[in-house]
Amino acid sequence: MNDPEIYVIGAAARATASMVRRSGLNVGLFDAYGDDEFGLESSWGQVIGFEDHVPDLSPEAFRAIVGNRPWLYSGPLENAPDWIDASSQDSTLWGNAASVCRAVRDPVALARVVGEAGSSIRFPETREFEDRPRKLRQWLWKPSKTTGGWRTRRALRVDRSRMHDMSEEACPGIWQKFIPGRTFGATVASDGEKSVLIGLCESLRGAPGRPFAYSGSVGPVHDTCVRRAMPALDSLAQRLTISFGLKGLWNFDLVHHRREGHWYLLEVNPRPSASMEMLELVVKQGLFDVHRKIFEQDRTWFDLARERRRALERTRRKMRKIVIYTERKLRESQIFRHNPLVRSFGRDESLWPDFWHFSDWPREGTVIDAGCPVCTMYGLWSSTGNDPEA
Repeated sequence: MNDPEIYVIGAAARATASMVRRSGLNVGLFDAYGDDEFGLESSWGQVIGFEDHVPDLSPEAFRAIVGNRPWLYSGPLENAPDWIDASSQDSTLWGNAASVCRAVRDPVALARVVGEAGSSIRFPETREFEDRPRKLRQWLWKPSKTTGGWRTRRALRVDRSRMHDMSEEACPGIWQKFIPGRTFGATVASDGEKSVLIGLCESLRGAPGRPFAYSGSVGPVHDTCVRRAMPALDSLAQRLTISFGLKGLWNFDLVHHRREGHWYLLEVNPRPSASMEMLELVVKQGLFDVHRKIFEQDRTWFDLARERRRALERTRRKMRKIVIYTERKLRESQIFRHNPLVRSFGRDESLWPDFWHFSDWPREGTVIDAGCPVCTMYGLWSSTGNDPEA
């Protein structure tokens, strides 16, 4: 087994580790799941736990393992800036600093930047938790520490169930006006000064008991509404880059209002996102080389990022990624029996349609709690042919 040349840490870091591995680097992986691909995607791996978005591995122990080799984080570590700050001391972080995480995860700061941009992109009306809206049906409650929409809820439900006991589940958090429409994730590369918006994927939402949880993506997307918005989205990516000093690969989430037609920025994730690997796989061109060049201060990153964008604009193919959740507690061996979508394929790969394959498969004997992710399914098809889901 080869020694790691770079380390990736996150609760579900497999997708990011896959991107790094496809760039030709040996990866050391810290991950909360340790799925079947753990050994395939990494030269070395360690399963870790998380408490309130913070790894149960101390920064000192982490630095002792990593040494002088570069490392980067995936979600939800953007919500643990103190851990990032301590872990990046005397180490080589190929990612955004803790100060950047604190800034971009502040909805007040995001609203200010969007307002100053003067473009057609808007930011949803947002209120502190103490400033409770009168018409809760039109609002969401979002925790200050969140990733993938996991704990975002309709405000009315939170108000009815937790108004007298908000300390653990709901506070701290904010009220945010609900924007109906399609949601998207934008992949951006930047060096703190210049940016390239590489591509967009449409986000899928919904898990048992969690209506806004990330459940997959479809992309790249370049239909009419996206093409018309690209100049404004490019401008937004550049404004965010300059305002916060964002570097490397990162993501911002948007919603296109179903009735009004306006675009709204929802949040910024200052690290690689779960949808980025789809943009790699659909055109078979890696993105992590762009990230690496930025942190090695290689100015050719900009031209490479633009090449990746042009390849995605030309392709007629799309990839669909679906995160499968379970509605009941079960063991790994019971997945096919209790999930009709997975059961329809079976684990024998020779029986699957050409456009589907599984990933993130739990280790043998793993117990999966109700409402948690089971595995991920990927599908690839040409937009000129038949959509496998049509």
